[in-house]
Amino acid sequence: MADEEKPKSALTRYAESRQAPPLQIKDNRVDLVAVRGWLVSKGKDGGKVMCPVSGHAEWLIAPDYVLAPGSGDRPGTGYPMVLMVCRQCAYALLVSAQRMGLLSAPLTGGSEPTDG
Repeated sequence: MADEEKPKSALTRYAESRQAPPLQIKDNRVDLVAVRGWLVSKGKDGGKVMCPVSGHAEWLIAPDYVLAPGSGDRPGTGYPMVLMVCRQCAYALLVSAQRMGLLSAPLTGGSEPTDG
């Protein structure tokens, strides 16, 4: 009996369907002023983004982007994220740098999963 090919996972099919070229980041440094502006615009009560563990709203923001893994079928690919760590309990929060508007490349060709 011949080996049957395993069906591809939804994530693998999604990764294969992407048409956009990989995002190029020229400078890995996070624009901390822009992150703070985003927090003020999105957070409650004048920019407070509350930690779901401690309930505090004081965050350390990593100075460089973190690359969240993409599909396992595409080594070295991923999604640039901003890492925020709660000063009280060390809870880590990753926020999409593209969705925050920190990167100049627009979301095209399914470069990030969408709802629905």
